[in-house]
Amino acid sequence: MRIFRFVFPFAILASLLASQPCHAKRAAPQPAAPLVLGKITFRVPPSPLGLVEAVDSERGGTLWTKQVYVTRYDPALERDVQDRFITRLRAADGGLIVTVEGGAEYFLDLATLAVRRLGDPAKPEDKPKANR
Repeated sequence: MRIFRFVFPFAILASLLASQPCHAKRAAPQPAAPLVLGKITFRVPPSPLGLVEAVDSERGGTLWTKQVYVTRYDPALERDVQDRFITRLRAADGGLIVTVEGGAEYFLDLATLAVRRLGDPAKPEDKPKANR
């Protein structure tokens, strides 16, 4: 019985410490490979903001930056677990198909810089912002 009185408070303390929230941070995935089409290189900055940049391959200057999607964050959840990164760029019929973690795909029209989500239209996105 004496051992029980001695061990019991430590068992309670250990269980309380073990139940504290974990603050592990999620690492960003491998960056999407740049895509070269003619004299323009399309690349993805290493951020969860959904940006695609067009860079002049010969001179190196940024031609434009386009936000393809907006992530809506739930304030009750840790932000880093909600981040979505672009994982792949590929060319398709006058535009780019941008693949995002989780499988969502967007079509970026290179003539107008208009963006539309491919696949599931039931999930509306905020209007992306363009910086020209």
